[in-house]
Amino acid sequence: MSRVSQGLAALTMCWMLLTAAAHATTPYDGIWIVDFPASPLVAGESHSVCPALRLRADVVDGKVSGSLTRFFPGNVVENDSGPASSPVTGTVHSDGSVEAYWLGWIVRGQITGDTATLTLLFGQCGPRHMIGRRVAGQ
Repeated sequence: MSRVSQGLAALTMCWMLLTAAAHATTPYDGIWIVDFPASPLVAGESHSVCPALRLRADVVDGKVSGSLTRFFPGNVVENDSGPASSPVTGTVHSDGSVEAYWLGWIVRGQITGDTATLTLLFGQCGPRHMIGRRVAGQ
């Protein structure tokens, strides 16, 4: 095999590996909708309520992403990509365990199939248990 042929073979192999990596997916990839139930307490004040929320997160190649904004008054958080938004980041591990972060909030949980059971560990509303469902993509 000539050096030119060897070089072309090596370039072809590199291209194939890069293409495969670019299209890599995990069994957890897709669009996820997470429902947060309302919480009756805000920082220990029983007259305040943290509202129920429905938020979207994307999982691509095992990486969690999204963009959220907190709106006041009312302590409402919504999916938003405007100038006041902040990124959601995280990872879905090969066993389906999840860790995600947004502005100091930490969510941990487990994905099984198209369902995620998650817990918001901290926040002014205290721990909140949530359910996420995959709505598109695989």
